[in-house]
Parts: sequence; structure tokens; C-alpha cells
Amino acid sequence: MMYFFPKNIKPSINDFNKNDIKKVMGICIPSTSSKIIGSISYFLEPIILTNSLLLCGYNKDFIIVDTDVIKSAPDKFIYSGIGDMVSKITAIYDWQFEVANGVGSMVDSAVMVAKKAVNSFVRTPYEDIHDDIFLRELLDSLAMSGIANEIAGGSLPTSGSEHLISHALDKILEVPGLHGIQVGIATYIMAVVQDHRYERIDKVFTDTGFWDYVMTLDMKREDFIKAIDMAPSIKPHRYTFLHVEKYREAAKALLSTDEKLSRVLK
Repeated sequence: MMYFFPKNIKPSINDFNKNDIKKVMGICIPSTSSKIIGSISYFLEPIILTNSLLLCGYNKDFIIVDTDVIKSAPDKFIYSGIGDMVSKITAIYDWQFEVANGVGSMVDSAVMVAKKAVNSFVRTPYEDIHDDIFLRELLDSLAMSGIANEIAGGSLPTSGSEHLISHALDKILEVPGLHGIQVGIATYIMAVVQDHRYERIDKVFTDTGFWDYVMTLDMKREDFIKAIDMAPSIKPHRYTFLHVEKYREAAKALLSTDEKLSRVLK
């Protein structure tokens, strides 16, 4: 709410009680549930929280995450982070595809940061998804992805056709799934269509238990077919692989012919 003060009012740290700020922060941290994706609160809550922390004297040069809290969260949220992280593989490839077809331009430094983020994560040695090193790499890589977006001035380095499928599912499903879970499945689909690093994505999903978790969700093949057809209309100004009919058809065909997808989708 501090974000909406009139311009002629200049609040200072002394105007706020830190206990009150803690209460504000307690209700402003955004949920990862896909139900609020696209809602105005999804965009405003981080802004309000960030400004609250700065007004309280917190240093903006640091990112602090309590990994013990992350460890104690249900595994589905870690799997959601994994799915969203590997999506940079297909997102970058979509961006390159767009530029090769005369749409937009590349920001090489943003591509470099996004690639380093995802490569650092998928090559991390670990024994369990709750290992400190695994969670630190996941969190560091997600933060680096945000930096890539800042450099690019948008989400092109981290959001491509796989995100369009997820956003379409949000519209189709009465109760959408976690954003990162939907994106993760869509990332594997598009990586196979792109013929680009799908083996690496499959290995990450197999080794972490992502595929095993998805099998418990009763996700429907027909919903993904509808989402793939709807995907280009989510962002008609873009030119991802899914904006080309032959690649949409290839993606839909995979839902029945690919061994992993046939196992996890009903």
C-alpha cells in the first residue's frame, strides 16, 4: 500500500513501525500457485514487498533465502522450481528461432546469463533434491534468470513456447496446476520438437523424481492438446516454434507417441 502514496508525500523510515511492516510482509509475499498468475496482485506484491524492505533499511544488494524453510516445504514446490528452471533451455532456443525468422533481436549478454543459469543447475551433482548444494544452485539459477530478464528488458530469455502452453492450461483448466509443473512438462515437449537437449531435461526429471511426481497428478493428454492449439493466441506478437503449424502438430503427436509423455499423461 505504500506504493500508492500521492507523489507529494515523501514517507521516511521513521513514519513506519517495523512490527507493522512485518505484518504487511506476511500477507504480501506472493503465492506460487498458478491461480494468481496474470492477476494484478502477482505483479504488485513483489513491488510492495521490495519497497517495504527498502524503507525499513534493508540492503538491496543482497538476496537472502532460508534454505531450511525451502527444505521443509512440500516437495511439489521444489519440483515446480525445477520445472521452471529447465524451461530456459527451450525459451532461449525459441528466442533464437524468432530472430532467425526476422522477429525482434537478440541481447547476447542476456542469453549468456540465462544459459549460465540453467547450465549451472542441470550440471549440479547431488544425491537428493533436499541437499543444500542442490537447493542453492536452484535458487541461484532462478535469481540469475531474473537478472537475464532485466538485461533483456523482458522475459524473452526465460519464457518461450513452453510458457505459452502453461498459460493456455491456466485458461483451460478449472483448477490449474502449479506453474512450474505445467511449464516443466511443456518444456520437455518443446525440447523434443526443437530436437534440442531433451535428453538432458529427461535426465533431470528422472533423477529428481519430477516424472514420478507428475504421474500422481492425473493430468490429461486432451488438455495439453487444447493448450498447444491455443498457445499462439496467448502472445500473438511472438514467433515461437508453436506459432508454426507443423511444430504444433508435432507437439500434439508427441503426447501419444513419446514414451515418457504416454506414461505421465492420462
